[in-house]
Amino acid sequence: MKHFRVQVVPTAVSLANFLCGFASITYSVKACSLMAKGEREGALYLAAMLVCFAMVADLLDGKIARMTGGDSAFGAEIDSLSDVVSFGVAPAVLVVALAKTHDFWRDGHMHRAAWILAGAYAAFAAMRLARYNVDKETQPGERFAGLPSPAAAGAIVSLALLHLGLKSQDPFLRSLTVAGHADWIVAVLPVYTLLVGVLMVTRMGYSHLGRKVLSGQKPFPHLVVLLLIAVIAFIQLETTLAAGFTLYVIAGVVFELVALASGRSHVIADDDATAVASDASE
Repeated sequence: MKHFRVQVVPTAVSLANFLCGFASITYSVKACSLMAKGEREGALYLAAMLVCFAMVADLLDGKIARMTGGDSAFGAEIDSLSDVVSFGVAPAVLVVALAKTHDFWRDGHMHRAAWILAGAYAAFAAMRLARYNVDKETQPGERFAGLPSPAAAGAIVSLALLHLGLKSQDPFLRSLTVAGHADWIVAVLPVYTLLVGVLMVTRMGYSHLGRKVLSGQKPFPHLVVLLLIAVIAFIQLETTLAAGFTLYVIAGVVFELVALASGRSHVIADDDATAVASDASE
């Protein structure tokens, strides 16, 4: 009988990703039952931050596996299952919980509509990850086919964090509010969630920022820019995350529209994924 072995450290990091997603869902559900406004917003903020922590774990597990020679089919499966929970289900549940705090989405048919929009996003995330597992051997090194699920989750939870920050006592964030409140973000968030979900299952090309920004040798000004971004994020975390993820989502669409206008689409088709991957490796 063949003994089944797993790499402990990469698997533990992947499970940390999963547990962050599970905890995020727990706090989103808890927020729905809290009557005190401050406690409810605190639970929602923590739910959003836990998805961000899951992103960090997702970034680390693959790198640790490669460093320790622990790449395996089991590791890939546990990573994908964790991603479905953390970047599919958890952001969707957070959106439903936030929708209950807004007059437009709170009751009746509109709350069911918010539930459907968020559920569609979760389903798209599962489809995106399943497709990635099927054709990951032919995925290009510099581009993703469709919006990556961690970026999609980041686009959603960063707006949730911005919304909660705008409702806080931070003078800078409060100065960004529209008509003295931040409810406009929650008003558009369920529809935005669906649009982000659709982008995940397209073949639209999105840059692999991790490899472009962090891999290989970079000029010194590159490091200076990264440090400046880190300082800004430390001072205004919610604003920086929301701006960064939103720009990444929009950039893929804008580049694709420009490419289509010039006759050079960046959409990665099923039948030419292998050719693109070959070109990227040269």
